[in-house]
Amino acid sequence: MTLQVNETTQALDLAEALRDNQGTFIAQQGGQNYRVVARQGHSIVSLQPFGPRLVTFASLLGESQTGAQSWTITKISNAYELGEGEQGRSQRIGS
Repeated sequence: MTLQVNETTQALDLAEALRDNQGTFIAQQGGQNYRVVARQGHSIVSLQPFGPRLVTFASLLGESQTGAQSWTITKISNAYELGEGEQGRSQRIGS
């Protein structure tokens, strides 16, 4: 399934869900947000957690969650190149 900008879907396998897609996505699973860049033919190019992790009541009680958790995936842009700041940061680290 090819997602359009601002379209949302749910899937158990993030890589499989993004297989035919290209662009930048917000993916959520288990209370954590991720910025995902996908490129056609490469699936996931970048996966970066961001923001605070949401704590669920079950996790506070120490209850294990049964079964696989699905991903909620929203396409936010057709662009699939990493931002200029990220490229610059990785170049400085390698210098």
